[in-house]
Amino acid sequence: MKASKARVCAAVVSALVMVTGAETATAYKLYTQEQIDQFQKSVAQNDPEAEFNLALAYYSGNGVKPDKKQAVALLKKSAEQNYLMAEFYLGTAYNEGWDGEDKSQAFDWWHKAAQNGYVYGEFNTATCYHDGVGVEKNDKAAFILWQKAADQGYAPAQFDLGNMYHNGEGVTKDDKKSAEWWQKAADQGNKDAKEALKNISK
Repeated sequence: MKASKARVCAAVVSALVMVTGAETATAYKLYTQEQIDQFQKSVAQNDPEAEFNLALAYYSGNGVKPDKKQAVALLKKSAEQNYLMAEFYLGTAYNEGWDGEDKSQAFDWWHKAAQNGYVYGEFNTATCYHDGVGVEKNDKAAFILWQKAADQGYAPAQFDLGNMYHNGEGVTKDDKKSAEWWQKAADQGNKDAKEALKNISK
């Protein structure tokens, strides 16, 4: 039941897809030139939301020529103004190597988003702590952050929290609690949790 180091990349892809679908869907509508011009005017005034939106436009080639380096530069400007979504995406950019891979920077920015209560930031930071990617391995810290994300109803975190209880990582082993958290994740359709429950019922 232990998560592998490959889980970090899987977590990032999952979180990125979910975030863009739920909270920044407008950033993936086809922009008109007028909208791009407005973003650029707002960016000139250091508007963090405009910096974030234009960054995603450059990343996806939406209304502008794709330019991941420019996307990272704009994300950085936005994140440095404490724009939460930019903090998370900047971590993703560093993890995926949009303009050079840097796992330590990825961790730092996800951690900042986590400190601001962002569930996907909490989840990815926990995964980094658990797998020792971009930061020294720390199961207790991973447990605490997965707990926070699980308490917000995020099914993958509920599954991983169940793993921590099952394996006694960062917390005293407790099969009853592991089953409870797997059940919560399974109730939301999490396939890994359903498989875990099936295995312990054999």
